[in-house]
Amino acid sequence: MKRVRGYPGVSEAHLAVALNYSNTHLLGPPVCRELISLVEHMYTEEEAEIVQHVKPMRVRTAVAISGKSGRPYDEVKGVLDRLAHERHVILSFGKGDRERYLILPLVPGTFEMTLMRPDPDTVTDWNRRFASLFEELFSTGYITEYMKKPTDSVRYLPVGEVIPSLRRPSPRTGWRSYWTGTTTSVSRPASAASCRRLTAMTAAGCSRSARWSANMSPL
Repeated sequence: MKRVRGYPGVSEAHLAVALNYSNTHLLGPPVCRELISLVEHMYTEEEAEIVQHVKPMRVRTAVAISGKSGRPYDEVKGVLDRLAHERHVILSFGKGDRERYLILPLVPGTFEMTLMRPDPDTVTDWNRRFASLFEELFSTGYITEYMKKPTDSVRYLPVGEVIPSLRRPSPRTGWRSYWTGTTTSVSRPASAASCRRLTAMTAAGCSRSARWSANMSPL
């Protein structure tokens, strides 16, 4: 197993989780102080002892993770469910004993899951700290290492302002793109734009609508 050195005072479990998030298949950043600080905020040391066995692109049940971690099943299941359904930092599929878990890329993936809330009043101090630490990591510019040439990606459009006659886009019908003439599906029309939410939490400021966003066109 690959190990990370050079960070005294950081638990082996947190370093292992940081290494998982640094996976290049997840467009991950190199292991650095900013990434480790974010991981330490996302998971307590006890949680990290379990989450280090939750791998990217490889779903595992609580039973399997319990076996890998050497922790009791009930403890592992409780931690995983809290992280997946309350804190929204890992993803899960299925129900009960057949529920399976995995980690997502920090962005796109974990960032959006953690900050997308239908009601701003549900945002906690934990979310605000997550937003601040994520911004510090993203500001290192690591993502540019994966963007050597123009690529189709996601463009967020504040649809509440652009098309005021339509209250929300429909996941079934989608939007008709002005630029390409294609129809784009909207998977979570009732969620506030996570990029707007981040700027609000970190006092960076953003003059655009924070209400609804749709994935529309190439960058």
